[in-house]
Amino acid sequence: CQRGEAGAWHLLVLFWDSVVGKSDELRDPSARGRCSRTTEMATERFFTVEEANHLLPWLEEILEQTAPLQRQIDSLVGEVSDLTKKTRQNGGSSTEDALKQRRGEIIGLTRQVNELLKEIADRGIVVRDPGRGLVDFPGLLEGREVCLCWLLGEPRVAFWHEVNVGFVRRQPLY
Repeated sequence: CQRGEAGAWHLLVLFWDSVVGKSDELRDPSARGRCSRTTEMATERFFTVEEANHLLPWLEEILEQTAPLQRQIDSLVGEVSDLTKKTRQNGGSSTEDALKQRRGEIIGLTRQVNELLKEIADRGIVVRDPGRGLVDFPGLLEGREVCLCWLLGEPRVAFWHEVNVGFVRRQPLY
């Protein structure tokens, strides 16, 4: 996955690192090496296009649940940023409680999003950008490992890309 493609997810992990310091709870080790630049494969699970398409209604339902949670997180992250600036300007006493509350809300929402994304990862699907609904299904095409690429809103899995490139280099299946 190219660094910018999973922007919302990576920002969430970076935020978690900086504010909470527990990003290991968010990182999904099962996604490493699958449809990414690393060479090790986490599992041997490969999807056919038909199998991937069969999972789309379920996948859409879960990804649509993450969207409002992600919007809440984004809003709270903005509030935390503003409160952090105020804390630095005035010594922090008047904003510390609000800052602590917002961080707690972010942690709770992040856990909810993570639980939903874990359901997807547990099936062997790699979530690239939960905000956009971008996922990769590890697959085989002409005997080589590829990523079957799907974006929320597309009617079916109709694109693929090599494991060492991302969304911008995807190609039509047919």
